[in-house]
Amino acid sequence: MNTALQLELEKFNINLGDRCLQTYADPPEDPLNELSPFELGIRRFCYNCNCPVSLEIGEERLQVFLDPDICMLLEDNLPQEIANLEKGQRITLVFSESETVIIDLAAEGTTIDCSLSYFGYSVGEKQFSLDRDRVVMTLKLFLYQIIANARDSGYITTEDTLVFLKPTLVSA
Repeated sequence: MNTALQLELEKFNINLGDRCLQTYADPPEDPLNELSPFELGIRRFCYNCNCPVSLEIGEERLQVFLDPDICMLLEDNLPQEIANLEKGQRITLVFSESETVIIDLAAEGTTIDCSLSYFGYSVGEKQFSLDRDRVVMTLKLFLYQIIANARDSGYITTEDTLVFLKPTLVSA
């Protein structure tokens, strides 16, 4: 990639914050036994280890939470979405609980056209040009960090972890 193009590309970062000590919802339950141990484990991990998650896209800073925002992405098969993006397909990440934010990512060669839409106290849409490899790697590392923490804390098994992450472990 030439230097001129590299300078035009925007930042893309995701970071976990410190654990929240207050809870605003009831702990996850499965009275009808409809969830797999993995699904219930992820929900419990996100609830018990809830923390703010900061998203940085260009100069925009957004804050969502592990529970429920990231938990919902995990339930919507985030590993497959990341794999799809890596293959050049368009994906949409929706954060509808803490703040309504929609991030539309469309791969175009070595870049990603990103459309950030937000609704709530303010309404708007912004466009960004991101480095494709950086976005995919940032999403993967964030996913791996969450799943490793859930596994290391005993909420999910190693076997379930490998099955869940499989789409991101296969090269495009």
